[in-house]
Amino acid sequence: MGRGGIRVSARARPGAHDWQNQLEFAEYFAQRASLEKDGRDQNLVEARAGLARVIALVPEIPEGHAMLGITYTIEGQPPEPGIDSLERALALLPSHPQIEYPLAQVHARAGHRDRAIELLRRVVHRAHASSDPGAARQLEELERAAGETRAPN
Repeated sequence: MGRGGIRVSARARPGAHDWQNQLEFAEYFAQRASLEKDGRDQNLVEARAGLARVIALVPEIPEGHAMLGITYTIEGQPPEPGIDSLERALALLPSHPQIEYPLAQVHARAGHRDRAIELLRRVVHRAHASSDPGAARQLEELERAAGETRAPN
């Protein structure tokens, strides 16, 4: 996330940059894990260890929780640990599509269809955000599976 996603804000206190450096370090390994299958497990270990350090340093910021949760959206990862981290991030930063969409993905993979649909509807129908085609497609699939139909626009 960092520069390309959720904005990381510096805190005006000693050591404020320590957690930011840890966050950037963890982000690097998380991105490598999502892009490269070779070495994925080790990259995830590095990313999650760095994110655990960030969360220990500044548990009140959503970025560490969100990024930790997002590492569980990567193919082959169990969704449940991602749900806990992303729900915590969403509690700290409500109504943020870059948290809601991956949270919907892990809820859907865990079989929590109603929660996934709720989150995807917020992402897709948010008036001030551009629509995400992946979120819209996943919402349609989940609604179809749930026997729901959406009215045409």
